[in-house]
Amino acid sequence: DGTWAQIAEMAGVDGSEWTWGSLFLDVDLDGFEDLLVANGHGRDMRDGDALERITGLRGSVTWNEAKSLYPELPTRNRAFRNRGDLTFEEVAEEWGFSRSPDVSHGIASGDL
Repeated sequence: DGTWAQIAEMAGVDGSEWTWGSLFLDVDLDGFEDLLVANGHGRDMRDGDALERITGLRGSVTWNEAKSLYPELPTRNRAFRNRGDLTFEEVAEEWGFSRSPDVSHGIASGDL
């Protein structure tokens, strides 16, 4: 009917950190599209404490020096298995999609 509802929390896929891309595809070949999410960023550019320190240094440091004051922000990629009932379960570790925190700036798929 053309309506849309925000059900991410109910479905179990809310709060995925600093997300750059997501992809729906049937990873486990059960007929339901699963969700893969690419996360991470080199630095936490939203860190207010770092911004305050950098503002105090205005003009005395280069941008590269200033950005090193932001904390690193590697995060885990996420993988959610579609249960077929409008809910998902986190399976990134099980599927080997998120062995350690990292920075992923995109995701793509192909049928080779």
